[in-house]
Amino acid sequence: NPFYLNGAKLMADIVIWTQHPERGLWGHWIDGNECDHAPRCWGSKPFMTGVLLRALKMYDLAQPREETRETIHDSVNYLFREMFVEEGDRLGFVYSSCRNPNYSQTGSSGRLSLIGPGLAYSVKIDPQQRNREMLEYAADLYFNRSGVNSFGKSFTQGTCFMPTTMHDLAELGITDFPSEPLHGDLELRVPEMPVEVGEWADAMALLRAPRDRSVSGLVRLQAPDTMTVEPATVRLTADAGRLGEAPFRLRLAPLTGVDAYAGAQPMGARFLGSGLDVKTRLHVTVESDPIVEGPTVQAAEFVEEAGGEVQVREDKVGDVGTSISHWDDPGHRLTWLVDAPRDGDYVLVLRYCAVSDVERRIEVQGTGAVEQRFPGTGGFASSSDDWQHASVLHEDGRPVVLSLTAGQHRVTMTNLCGNGMNLDYLALVPID
Repeated sequence: NPFYLNGAKLMADIVIWTQHPERGLWGHWIDGNECDHAPRCWGSKPFMTGVLLRALKMYDLAQPREETRETIHDSVNYLFREMFVEEGDRLGFVYSSCRNPNYSQTGSSGRLSLIGPGLAYSVKIDPQQRNREMLEYAADLYFNRSGVNSFGKSFTQGTCFMPTTMHDLAELGITDFPSEPLHGDLELRVPEMPVEVGEWADAMALLRAPRDRSVSGLVRLQAPDTMTVEPATVRLTADAGRLGEAPFRLRLAPLTGVDAYAGAQPMGARFLGSGLDVKTRLHVTVESDPIVEGPTVQAAEFVEEAGGEVQVREDKVGDVGTSISHWDDPGHRLTWLVDAPRDGDYVLVLRYCAVSDVERRIEVQGTGAVEQRFPGTGGFASSSDDWQHASVLHEDGRPVVLSLTAGQHRVTMTNLCGNGMNLDYLALVPID
């Protein structure tokens, strides 16, 4: 249909003309929900590039043009040159160009599901097949380490994009991926949004069987007293090299007092069967309202800072008044004065958000210091309410009880890991 072909040409022309002439990417400022630097990092995201490459492939099949193919080749060269991790534990394509190492230095084998059609087509139409070896490597990682499950995005990407990739791989003679055997991997999938207290939420246990054999066994789910899991034990079966799934559901009990601000709840699972013994753990985010009564101090009201410079924000979704961002560098230290209204025992509670897990050292004047890992909440509250409460805890998960006299006390927190954490406020919750 000439009408649609002309529309496709107009869009393809824009894509071709806006590609970086030297690097081969389509650059943009990384979204503020995933990059908290100022100014935000400039670059690209491989999965978005993959969507463009697939469109260019379909257009080239309908109206072959040399400049379309050159654009595809230049983009694929960029992806393998700048956005692919070849060494280490986390291999594959990175998430984005943001200089946060969780995004730009951590690869994922599963991202081939969106990028694959363009990569395979580029090699297929290149007489010299210059990226064939890298394509084989990326495909090997995907089929041995990743795959498709029933959860939304993975299912859509796997069923819509991967068949065209597999077709071109087959035409290239790339059909066997024996280089790395699978080991049994256990995973839990829970809702990404905070779980509403008192309501049942659907979840899933997944096991990737070893490449060389099928497995069958029991998954025992472990949860704290504040969480009910049904059933507590599920049977899970997976064919060799395949994913097996077993549904379950969970419910969080209403919490009161200090427990209401404990933050994300930990849970774990252990699979035993067919010679495998594998474990996994995660945190379930909990819906909680801001603290409106009691002694609190806004994060922006720090009295000392060393090792970096945070930014005071008024544009974060769901914060109480103001919050701080750009607490990104290892050793970056902040100090606040918190006011205990009377002598007594308290628990220090933070309201924070972070894309990934972060580690901080917390020191309260006269009570010593603890080092704590805070689970990621899904974002920096740029376009959604990602805030979560977290109590300061001992290593065994018990709250750190602070015996304070009435008056002001210094609280110092230090970035230990180099990952960003936005902070809304600190609160002293009395133990009554």
